[in-house]
Amino acid sequence: MFAKKIPNTLREAVDTLLTMLSDEDRARILAMDELTFRGTSHFALGLWMRNRWVYPATKGWFAASYRAVDADNISSFVCKQLHRAVHGKVISDCNVCPSWMDEDE
Repeated sequence: MFAKKIPNTLREAVDTLLTMLSDEDRARILAMDELTFRGTSHFALGLWMRNRWVYPATKGWFAASYRAVDADNISSFVCKQLHRAVHGKVISDCNVCPSWMDEDE
């Protein structure tokens, strides 16, 4: 159930998270707007990503992003992209997490 490998790209991270979601998780995400989801996931899913993907990363998207912005912004940005994916929207293809979260990528 839990990802053991650190994803190399943002798309891989979102795809990994999508496979981990239960039907109930998807229904909860679908019922929330993006800002609510990002806020409620900060200390749960966000913390999980920071501890397992951001801090230990030595290469790939997470490592490059952590050199550019703080870990909270990275996990929040990934949650934003996950929310978009669950809602059937196109996700970002950026190479590094942007420094301003509310800008359209």
